[in-house]
Amino acid sequence: MKRLIFCLIPAFFALSSNAQTDTVSMTPGYAEQVFFSTVTGLEQSAQMMDWDIAFATHAQEVGIRINDVNGVALYKVPNLTTAGWAQVDTAGISNWDSPTNSIEDWMTGAFNRNSLGPFDYGWGVYNPGTHEVNGDSLYVIELTPTTGPSTFKKLWIEKKSVTNQYIFRHANLDGTNETIVTITASNYSSQNFVYHSIRNGVTLSREPATTDWNITFTRYLQSIPGFGFYPVTGVFSNVGVEVAEARNIDVNTVQYSTYDTSYTAIISEIGDDWKSFNGVSFDVEDSLVYFVKSQDDGISKLRFIGFEGSTTGNIILEATVLTTSITEIENSTLQSLALYPTVSSDQVHLVFSLNQPSELLLSILSIDGRVVDQQHINSPQGLNNILLDVSSYSSGYYVMSLTSATDQLNSKFIISR
Repeated sequence: MKRLIFCLIPAFFALSSNAQTDTVSMTPGYAEQVFFSTVTGLEQSAQMMDWDIAFATHAQEVGIRINDVNGVALYKVPNLTTAGWAQVDTAGISNWDSPTNSIEDWMTGAFNRNSLGPFDYGWGVYNPGTHEVNGDSLYVIELTPTTGPSTFKKLWIEKKSVTNQYIFRHANLDGTNETIVTITASNYSSQNFVYHSIRNGVTLSREPATTDWNITFTRYLQSIPGFGFYPVTGVFSNVGVEVAEARNIDVNTVQYSTYDTSYTAIISEIGDDWKSFNGVSFDVEDSLVYFVKSQDDGISKLRFIGFEGSTTGNIILEATVLTTSITEIENSTLQSLALYPTVSSDQVHLVFSLNQPSELLLSILSIDGRVVDQQHINSPQGLNNILLDVSSYSSGYYVMSLTSATDQLNSKFIISR
C-alpha cells in the first residue's frame, strides 16, 4: 500500500486551477442534444428529433413539454370540454392559442401554459380527494416532418394517476387510429423526463441520471423581437442548478465570490447569447464566464472558446471546478468536509472542520471499495486544509474517506490524464 504524501497549508486559501478543455459535439446539423457535467466532464448524447412530447417523472411534478424544434406545434381547442372529444376538428385553428415551452422553468411546458388557480396545471386539474390530476383540456398537435405535409392529430392528456402514471390518447381528426398510451413515470425516476414519440409509437429513455449532469446543449424556440419564435442553439441548466453570469470581465482573474448574489435558477441563463454570427462564422464572447452551481452546491466556472455552427455542431469550452459540495453535520466531531478539485491529475485539497482536536483516519478507496492509501493524522480544532499528492494514482474514480472516533464523511474525486 502506498503512503499518502501531504502537507498542511493555511485554511484561508486560493483555489488552484484545474481547467479542462472539452469539445462537445451536437454533430452536423445539431442532430444531437448533449448532456454535460462541468464537474466530471461526462457527456451523453441523444437524438434531437426522436421524440414529440416529454413528461416530468417526479411524483409531485406534472410538467409536459413538446419538441418544438422537431416540427411539433400545439393548439388548445377552444369551447370544448373533454366530453367533446369526438367533435374536435381544426376549423379556425389559425386563431387558437398555440402555447410554447417555457425557457425559464423545465416544469412549465407547453401543456402547462394558461393555468388557472393553485390546482390548475394547464392540461388538467388536481383532485385533492383522489390526488390525481385529471385532464380537462383538448388539444390538436401538429407534426411537421423535415419534408412533406404536416399531420394533425387530436390529443387528450386524460390524467396523471396517484401511482405516477400518465394516461393520454391521440387519434386522427376523424377518430381513426385512436391510441391510448400509459406511461409509468416512476420507471424513469432517476431522470427529469420520460419521452414519447407519437409518430413512432415508442416511449424513450433519453437522459442520464439527473445527478450526473448540470447543463445540456440543445435547440429550442426563442422569441425574437420582430420575428416571432425562432429556433436557436444554446444551453439550458439542469433542475436544481443555478447559474451566475459574469460579463465584461478578465476571464483569468474573475472571482466567483463576487457573484454570490447573482445566481438564478432560470434554465436559459446561459442560453445562446455567448456567441454571435458575423455573417460568415460565429464569434464567441471573450470576456464572459458563467459560474455553475450544481445540485450539491459545488461551483464550476464555464467559459466558451469556440462555436463551429451547424457544419460540425462543435462547441469548444473550458470548465474549471472551483469548489465541491461541503457536507455539514451538526453535533459531530467532523463538522464539514469539502474536496477540490474533483477532477485532477496530481493534487487534491481536503478541507474539513473539527469541533475539537482529533486523531483521524484518512483513507483513499477505489470505486470498488479497495483501500489504495491510508494514514492516521492528528488535526487541530477548526478549519483544516490538507494538500494531497495523488500523482501516482491511475486514472479513474476514487472515494476519499475521513473517519473520527464518532463520524465518517466521504467525498468522490476523479484522476484524469
